[in-house]
Amino acid sequence: VHDDTIFIKIMISFGDIRKMPMRIQQILIKQETEQKAQPQQIQREGEALFSQ
Repeated sequence: VHDDTIFIKIMISFGDIRKMPMRIQQILIKQETEQKAQPQQIQREGEALFSQ
């Protein structure tokens, strides 16, 4: 804890996702997809800068 800030790590088990409402499943899947795509996009942009 630094400067009265608490960091909480949340892990989601997708093994039990079928028990959640469909709307929540779609939101979780979309968020996970965006998180995985973001580092790849940054890497591609960096490679494009160095290849010029």
